[in-house]
Amino acid sequence: MIREQRAKKYGKIQLICCAAVLVLLFVATFLKMESDFIPMFKWWLALLALGVSFYPLSAVLFGRFSDKGYIFGKAIGLLITGLFVWLLCTIRLVQFNETTCWICLQILTAANYVVIGILGIPRTYSREGKGIKSLGFPVSRIMALELMFVIIFFSFMYMKGFNPKAYGTEKMMDYGMMTRMFNTDYYPVNDMWFTGEPLNYYYFGQYLCTFLTKLSLNIPAYGYNLAIGSGFALCCVFVYCIGTEIMRHFMEKTKKYKHIKLIPHVAGALSAGAVMLASSLYYLVFAKFVPMMWDILQIEGEKPSYWFPNATRYIGHLPDTADKGIHEFPAYSFILGDLHAHVINLTFVLVVVALLFSIVKARRIKRDYGQLIDITSWKRYIFDPKIITISFFIGAFMMINFWDFPIYFVVAASVIIAMNMISTDFSKAGFMLSGAHLLLMIAIAELAALPFNIFFKPMENGILMTTKHTEFYQLFILWGIPVLTLIGFVVSLICKHFRQLKGKLAEYEEEVVYDEDDKSAQREGFWGFFTKLADSDLFVLILGICAFGLVLLPEIIYVKDIYGDSYQRANTMFKLTYQAFILFGIMAGYAITKMVALRETRKQLTFGLILGTFWVISMFYFPDACKAWFTDLSDDALYAGLRADNYIYSEQPTDAAAIDWLKENADGNDVVLEAAGSSYSIYARVSTLTGMPTVCGWYTHEWLWHNDFVPVNDRNAEVMTMYTSRNEEEVRALLNKYSVDYIFIGTCEYEAYEGSGMNLDFLLGLGEVVYQGYPDERNHVVYVVKLAN
Repeated sequence: MIREQRAKKYGKIQLICCAAVLVLLFVATFLKMESDFIPMFKWWLALLALGVSFYPLSAVLFGRFSDKGYIFGKAIGLLITGLFVWLLCTIRLVQFNETTCWICLQILTAANYVVIGILGIPRTYSREGKGIKSLGFPVSRIMALELMFVIIFFSFMYMKGFNPKAYGTEKMMDYGMMTRMFNTDYYPVNDMWFTGEPLNYYYFGQYLCTFLTKLSLNIPAYGYNLAIGSGFALCCVFVYCIGTEIMRHFMEKTKKYKHIKLIPHVAGALSAGAVMLASSLYYLVFAKFVPMMWDILQIEGEKPSYWFPNATRYIGHLPDTADKGIHEFPAYSFILGDLHAHVINLTFVLVVVALLFSIVKARRIKRDYGQLIDITSWKRYIFDPKIITISFFIGAFMMINFWDFPIYFVVAASVIIAMNMISTDFSKAGFMLSGAHLLLMIAIAELAALPFNIFFKPMENGILMTTKHTEFYQLFILWGIPVLTLIGFVVSLICKHFRQLKGKLAEYEEEVVYDEDDKSAQREGFWGFFTKLADSDLFVLILGICAFGLVLLPEIIYVKDIYGDSYQRANTMFKLTYQAFILFGIMAGYAITKMVALRETRKQLTFGLILGTFWVISMFYFPDACKAWFTDLSDDALYAGLRADNYIYSEQPTDAAAIDWLKENADGNDVVLEAAGSSYSIYARVSTLTGMPTVCGWYTHEWLWHNDFVPVNDRNAEVMTMYTSRNEEEVRALLNKYSVDYIFIGTCEYEAYEGSGMNLDFLLGLGEVVYQGYPDERNHVVYVVKLAN
């Protein structure tokens, strides 16, 4: 009784402290970031609304997590509500606008609290029974996680304000998708760089960012950077929660360590750092060790340079070979700021991992009470809401980042099958249940992605055997620390298993509680090793093995795309090893903490401390990269704000005013003719910044999306004809073919077509000159010509 009163008192104090810090943080951010605070605050409110709205569903899915899954509800709510709006807009029942987004959220909120909270369908496992009270509201824990999210979110956004431009690398592509969808009433969305045809890309992630932009009553200029910042913050908190819950679950079965409350948080923090802040050993070798040895040995010549993106371009680049690889990781992705599919989907990937561990936690509790799965109660076990939700998310991966669909289907299948087989003592029921779950996952995933796939044409051209392979020393530099961590973890488990068999670990045998009649707990040999593992150990082991397989796979096969020769396996390596890095990071937080804090031998302690030191050092990649990319964060004069589109005023100041005129006066669905140019350039800047579709944009990207360069070449030629031909009939026929409403004549157009015979007077005579700028240093004037309807 006294302990409960103390716990309540402590909870109230924690709640008050969190609320006070949150208010102070809002005030400080408002004073520091001024006008940028309002878009950030509205974005946070929108995410808060999603988390609160979907709390009943989260509580069902994560009922045994300390926060009842509240923090994951933000991502669950975003995906479900976003898809709901997208489906309604696809069947043209509603238009894609702010009102639609909020009405749909209110409908789904009501469904959550009525169907789950009041009717109790599906029922939670709470002892209180059905009803809203049975969901539980751990306010203190929820408030603490919310505060953690806000601190990380606001801090990242402040850094982002020093380099906010959506320009360079592929940022214009991502931003252009958002502006195009922001102007779209119905789906599927038309290609902003190939007017008249649907966007044939995995754009659903960018759509969700646009949906959240509308839900938060923001504009894409803010939504682009806010999506990156909130994604980083959510992923940090998600990994922390996953790591904490895995370790807490293990310790709940360990009477000796149950009272040490700090250890789970250390594991969660280490996992979050390993996934979100760390780099590979490349950073330590080439950013720290090589320059240090260069100075110590006083080697003549220029010291080798290091630039933080180098850590993602090692294979085939140092030394230069004909096998170029890409091995990106989250810290680099979020700092660079490309709002790519793999970056957006990381948020939802982590929800799947959390759901898988939620399945693990639920299975063990049933087993402790002797409730082994019985195939006769197939409805209860097959249609598990966790597995249904996982299947739905994996299906969404087809629309966001297709590579994650097969990856996490395998990861999910591995965990689910392992749980089924161990729970049923490897009986026939376990095989049947696993088969049913796999079929259910495939069916739900395909159904979830069906409306998107109807309009999508695959860009891949088959799977081929790899003919080029990575040198072992390069693999070691990139993956040596994670693989050694996995090996150390496996060895510690095997050694413990054999000591248990010999009866030398009696004090540890209470870590896992087994049923006396549970035959699987009495197994020996190979299967006995797995069946006697603590659930947390088994789960982390599966993640580590899957990660190891993802690293090896590009050395065996690759998916053929338009990139050949030196880059034939670059994309395959990139997408597979990106997920390997995430799984390895989650594994590392648990494994290192267990080897150090819950050590069983001195060797474990030594090995864990050595590996942990390398992991912690690798996390310094993040602050070093931030310093290089965002410059001096202490100099307020360098703060540029959060608008992603302001770069045009410095890159092409003469075009900026004309683009602003189009934003204010033209319809967002009007077609604008601008110069067609190469990928990764500032070409296609008008369509990108206004959201108005153009005839042809970035060359290589359209070639990839259409899996054919012929139609892209044809459009490039037609754009040149419209700018350079003096045959009015021919030009007007092409303008009508693509329903062009405006002709833009600016910096890129002069650069591309002036030397090929562009006749300015002829172009100006095709319609009404609605905008005319001032001559630049080359006496070029920017014009916008409006064509008659």
